[in-house]
Amino acid sequence: MEQNYDEKIKEVKSNLNKLESKKNKTNFLTRKERAAHLIQKGALLEIAGIDNVDSEILLGYFLWFKDVPEEKLEKLKAMSLRRGKRRKINF
Repeated sequence: MEQNYDEKIKEVKSNLNKLESKKNKTNFLTRKERAAHLIQKGALLEIAGIDNVDSEILLGYFLWFKDVPEEKLEKLKAMSLRRGKRRKINF
């Protein structure tokens, strides 16, 4: 009977290792996706020529920006699309 418990423990440990491996792979992909996202946003700052602006100023601007009315956002989007076409940028 003790051997049966040992086998069950071994099986549970094996399953736990498999689950931990799967979790680590998922975390890696999530980190990879996040890194790609951050690189893309950083590239936008570079394109706009504001990648060297003080971080506190940028954060303050972004906090203000989230309250910009929708109609102004549409104008900004149109402006960026025009500028993107001139630079041959795919959004």
